[in-house]
Amino acid sequence: MNNEFDAKVRSEDYEWIRWCPPKVDCLTFYGSSEKISISQDEWKLVQEFIESDARPNLISELLANAELLIDKEYRRSAIIEAVAALEIAVSNFGQNAKLDNLLTPEIVSRFDVANLSHQIKHIGFSGTVRFLVPFLFPPKILSGEILKHCHFC
Repeated sequence: MNNEFDAKVRSEDYEWIRWCPPKVDCLTFYGSSEKISISQDEWKLVQEFIESDARPNLISELLANAELLIDKEYRRSAIIEAVAALEIAVSNFGQNAKLDNLLTPEIVSRFDVANLSHQIKHIGFSGTVRFLVPFLFPPKILSGEILKHCHFC
């Protein structure tokens, strides 16, 4: 499985290397960085996830792929993965918008939340990024500088 997916690992001491462990039932990992380490409390959850047929969240998987592609200097492919993740996130948001966390109750009451998904489809992805996203996310959450980089179309 690791060979099929070109699995790689790295540590604070080494750059990315291919991960080709022998086929065994038990692997032992030693790590010093808490940012990337799996705690002993999480081992059982990780094991259950690996043994299950579950898949990671698609958006997270696309963003992880984008990061890997950037590391390999495949910028165009990385951008495609990241934009696909954003398109899915926007679509999911339109279908399950929780505007109470973003806007005041007075503004939320003026929104036709039930039809937000249809409106996003109507104005399209680039229209949503240009007009709806800047309205929903204040500058402290999404800066104008980042938004300028999003206006690619």
